[in-house]
Amino acid sequence: MAEPVLSQEEMDALLKGVQGGQVDTQVIPNSSAGALRYDLTDVNRYVTLSPAMTLKVVSDRFIPHLQAAIGKAIRREVTVTAIPVQTLKFGSVMSSIQPMSSLNLLKMDPLTERGLLVMTGNVVYFLLDHFLGGKGKLHLRDSGSYTMIEMRFVQRIVDLILCEFEKAWQPIHKVTISLTRTDCNTRNMRVLPDKDLIVKSGFHLEINGYGEEFFFCFPFAHFDRLRKKIFGGPGGEIAKQPEASGIALKNHLTEGCFVAVSACLGEAILTVPEIIDLAVGDVVMLDQNSNEDLKLRVEGSTKFYGQPGAYKGKRAFQIRSIAGAPLAAPRG
Repeated sequence: MAEPVLSQEEMDALLKGVQGGQVDTQVIPNSSAGALRYDLTDVNRYVTLSPAMTLKVVSDRFIPHLQAAIGKAIRREVTVTAIPVQTLKFGSVMSSIQPMSSLNLLKMDPLTERGLLVMTGNVVYFLLDHFLGGKGKLHLRDSGSYTMIEMRFVQRIVDLILCEFEKAWQPIHKVTISLTRTDCNTRNMRVLPDKDLIVKSGFHLEINGYGEEFFFCFPFAHFDRLRKKIFGGPGGEIAKQPEASGIALKNHLTEGCFVAVSACLGEAILTVPEIIDLAVGDVVMLDQNSNEDLKLRVEGSTKFYGQPGAYKGKRAFQIRSIAGAPLAAPRG
């Protein structure tokens, strides 16, 4: 058993000193106390979690399929891990991109905002060297552009990544991803103002203990259409409103609501003296023939055409056609 920090005699002496005032128990105030400083430009502290949640679901589906696809393409065993999602300013991301990186502008229909897939120069030559049978130590040039062979290899890897990424998005929102433009110069890819917020989702590729990174960038507005999506579990299925609730709402709005329905035999225009001279037995000529369908009006608007008759001992109206458009109220 461990010995106590203070012996019994020392504890008694300490209590006696406290009671006698020999030991000061007043807390010395902290000279640095005061208002806490908050950096309002630190977007990572105040951003909402909805983009991170969305990309987490996408990454969980994306990673295993990407591992298999890239491993098959370069004939090596590949390990892919997700890097925590960051929210940064677009200018800071673009300024940190190294030369000889492959910048790919993406369009994700039906979402209107554009995305960016950045294959850094390190990951391009890392994969290319493994593809050619090396150990991922191919020299990275400081400037210039890709050769034709390098461009074809980059295009193949980008197409492979976009294909698997599109599949991973399906539980969240069905999108069609297409490549709009590819460039190695960051100045030609300034598609957003530097101060705009973007969401950065990165991935780490590892082969034989060595690895490099690539990442996606999406404008923060990219996720506006997805805010109403609710994930139903780790698979990310979207919870749908039961159809029964819609039927119940429709019944609630329609039951107990009454409208006035009338059948019109015809119309006639008479002068005031003619109306004054009318007597029992007089005949008023209407503007409709006896063999024509009558108008059935709902709240004064013609909705149906049909014939009058009788049904179960009561006057009735049989609908024979539906009106194309409401007619004006009768004149006179």
